[in-house]
This record gives sequence, structure tokens and C-alpha cells, in this order.
Amino acid sequence: ADAYDLDPSTVATTGSSLDQWSVANRREYKASANTVLKGRAEYLMMDQSGIDSNDSGAVYDRRNLTETLLTSFGPEIRLNGGAQLNTKVSYSLYRDQYVLDQRNSTKRDQDQTTVEQFGQLEGQYTELVYDEHLVSVGLQGRYEQLESDRLEGGSADRVQAALFVQDEWTVSETPTVVIAPGARVDVDSRLGVHPTPKVALRYDPDSDWVLRLSYGMGFRAPAFKELLLRFENPDRGYAVEGNPDLKPETSHSGNASAEFAPIKDLWCSVNVFRNDIDNLIFSETIGEATPNVPTRYTYVNVASALTQGVEARVRLRPLSGLHLEGSYSLTDSEDRDSGRALEGRALHRGTFQVRYGPKGQGLHASVRGSVVGKRPFYVPDPLGEDGDEMTVEAKPYTTLDLRLRQRIGHRKRHHLELFAGVDNLLDSGDAELLPLQPRTYYGGVTGRL
Repeated sequence: ADAYDLDPSTVATTGSSLDQWSVANRREYKASANTVLKGRAEYLMMDQSGIDSNDSGAVYDRRNLTETLLTSFGPEIRLNGGAQLNTKVSYSLYRDQYVLDQRNSTKRDQDQTTVEQFGQLEGQYTELVYDEHLVSVGLQGRYEQLESDRLEGGSADRVQAALFVQDEWTVSETPTVVIAPGARVDVDSRLGVHPTPKVALRYDPDSDWVLRLSYGMGFRAPAFKELLLRFENPDRGYAVEGNPDLKPETSHSGNASAEFAPIKDLWCSVNVFRNDIDNLIFSETIGEATPNVPTRYTYVNVASALTQGVEARVRLRPLSGLHLEGSYSLTDSEDRDSGRALEGRALHRGTFQVRYGPKGQGLHASVRGSVVGKRPFYVPDPLGEDGDEMTVEAKPYTTLDLRLRQRIGHRKRHHLELFAGVDNLLDSGDAELLPLQPRTYYGGVTGRL
């Protein structure tokens, strides 16, 4: 994909050019009647280039080359009595090269290399006890190492471990009543010990209704990328810089939902939620965005935040091969320290999707989109004192994507497929508050051997 520019009056590009390719393989081997070995490997290369400029007239050529290697291997074993043991060992390598070259000068040039490695071991044992209790016990261990020119000392590492247990207890089958208590303990060499219990309830009064209630505590450690690295999203035209002072995020969350399926081809759901979060890890605008440079963000902790609202979804199949889906969410958010809504979060958001695929024809067409309401942003007030901010509201916007694919050959495992589509058909976006990639056409071919 070429670079794009939403403000041609400047030399800077809004979004970077992108050259990306990947290769992957997944294999399964049935070692015995009760043992399956599963392995996976993937390599991804992404090369991004763009131009930055500032108000003083300096122009920078920017290039970011990233390589990612993912591997995993492990057996799934079925034991006597229906118990199951799943284990997996995985390793990943992330290498990032970032070069910034100032034209006609070398004062602010940058050439940085970052290497991040993960090693992880997972195991889970599941067994049905007394025909009523589906008990799961699991253990995870992870080692992470980061080497970067941006780090003091050049490298950093941490060890993480987690132990979890859950009991899915079927209290009654007619009507269905299931209670699922559980607990997890996370141990982080940098952040300490954090227990997070939870409980969920499912009640099916009849075949048309499913009612759910859940409550749980949450814990999320900031990733090294959020703590330490700078990265760019070429499709959205923004850059994010890490914050080494981030604290872990903890939360209390509650959900209540109802699902209703009165007929075979109609399904509806409504979910009410509330999340009380301490040290919410949130992206925040750095200074005032201008068309001359990509919009830049960093991660910050919001001391106390609240998100609450309602979500509604509906799925309908009025005709054979035609599927309609729609959703609406109302999300109220608040930074309790400032009393303001969280930056960049819309109160109203809707999505829709139409899919059509007549049986036996190998043809599939889809239309999907979203409608997003106003979003608040807080930028320095040019008429105020240092530290004063003013609120800027981004206008509502709509996105629309189209895709068409045709399968050649009717065998499920061996076929050829042609596809074409257009993203952002309505060409939504602007250089400052909504740096979306402009209308983009694409096409290709895939094959399964």
C-alpha cells in the first residue's frame, strides 16, 4: 500500500506506505487414539515508510521494519474417564528497526533496533466430576526479554506466572442452571502478586431464552511495548510512544445479559455492563495534533475510571444464504479525577453487516460498516495558561467496506478462491482527529492444497 496524505499542502504524509508478507504452517499429528500433537509456525515481515515535518521546517524520512516469528507445539491428551490434558510450549521473537533521517542534517537522526523474546509454557487439566462439576485447573509460565537502544542499560526482562481454577457446576438440567466460580492468581516479577476471583451464572428458563450474570475482578500488567517502545499504525496514521511509569490496571466488572431466539433464524441479545477501573491504561494525545506530523499518543494511567452502558445485537436470516447482523452500544465513560469523559471514546456506536452466499455457488458477498458518534479530545488551550486544556469534539463518522469472493472448485479442502473489495468506500477521515486510510481497492487469490 502506498503512503497517503490527507493534507497535500504539507510535505508530510498522514499514513505510511506498507509492504507486508507472511508465511505460516499449522500441523496436527494423531500419535494415538487419545493423543494429538499440534504445532504451528508463522513469520511476518512489515516494512513501513513515511515523511514527518514540523513547524520549524525540518523534514524527516522515516522507516520502520518489523519481523515477527511465532512458534508453538504441544499435545492434547484424552485420559480415562473423559478427562483431558492440554499442554503447549511456545516461543516468539519480535525484531524492530526504526530509522529517522533528517533531510540536510544529521542532528536528530535516529537508528534504533529492538528485539523482544517470549517463552511460554501452558498446561490445563479438565475433568467431569460427579457428572455435575466440570473442573478446570491451569498453569501458565512466561519469560520475557527486551533489548533496545531506547532502554537504559540496553535490556530488561521479567517473569510472569499464573494459576487458575474453575468449577462449572450444572445445578439443574431442566431448566438449565449453571454456576461457574473461579479464581486466578497472577505473579509478576516486576509488579507482585494479584488474585482475581470471578463468578458467573447461566439460567435457561426455556429453549428460547438464556439469562446470564457475572462478576469478576481483573488485572492487566502493562506490556513492554506500552512501557518502553514507539510504534506506528500505518492504516490509521498515528504513532504511539511508550511510558515507563505505567502501573498495572485492576478492575471490578459486572455484566447482566439476556439472549432471545424465538424462531430458528432470529437471535437477539441485550447486555448491561459496568466496569470500575483503577489505573486504567489509556492512550492520550501528546500536545496538539497538526497536519504536519502524524498524530502522536502515549499511554497513561487514569487513577480511577468508570465505563458503563448497554449493548444490543441482532442476527437475522430472512432468506437462504442471506445473513443480516446489527449492533448498537451506548458507553458512558468518566475519568473520576477530572469528571470528564475518557478521551476519544464515543457515547454512541453502531455496526452492521450483510452477508450473502447462495448455497452451492461458491459466491460470497459482504457489506459491513460502522456509525460512530462524537468523540471528545482534550488539547492545549492557546488562549489559556500553561497546562490549560480545551475540549474539541470530533464529528460523527461512518465507514463502509465491501468484499466479494468466488470459489473455484467444490472440494472443501482443495480449492482456489478469487476476491476483491474496497475499504472505506465513503472516504471518511481527516488529518487530525480521524486519520483513516482513504478509499482503498484490493484484490487477490488464495488457494488451499
